Amino acid sequence: MINFFGGLLVCLLSTAASCSFFDSCCNKSHDHHAHNHQHTTPTSNDMTKTASSNPITHITSAQAFDDLLTQATKPIIVKFSTEWCGACKTVEPLFITLAQELSNDYIFVAIDASKVASLSKYYGIHHVPTTLFIKNGKEIAPQHRLDGAFERDQFIQFLELNKQAQ
Repeated sequence: MINFFGGLLVCLLSTAASCSFFDSCCNKSHDHHAHNHQHTTPTSNDMTKTASSNPITHITSAQAFDDLLTQATKPIIVKFSTEWCGACKTVEPLFITLAQELSNDYIFVAIDASKVASLSKYYGIHHVPTTLFIKNGKEIAPQHRLDGAFERDQFIQFLELNKQAQ
């Protein structure tokens, strides 16, 4: 395994299936699910939707994610990635396409694992991209996460396994 900065260099220079992302970059003390913080309406700086043709919500704070979890009426597909990860950039167009096709059934969310480190730490994100399935505020089947880059058929299998685990 490589350290965080080595991972940055390797991921920028390669098309690896995933990029290493260790707790050393996530050691902020905020515990995402302590739930002793007050819920406020997220600002546009915390939670943004991209263009209407791209129904992905970009989360930039733990508070915004907490608010989304409490307000969601559909299962949430969460993709943790980073700006510097080559594998993350490779899977982004497919993630956008899937979000466009499946937005009636799921909420698609993108979180920069290095910018919202408290969520990365809470969910134990060690590699990016990592994709989770959340329903009713909880990850349904951590054993069925998508770790690394994925293709369409792998994503569909991820959905099916998580729906069966509900």
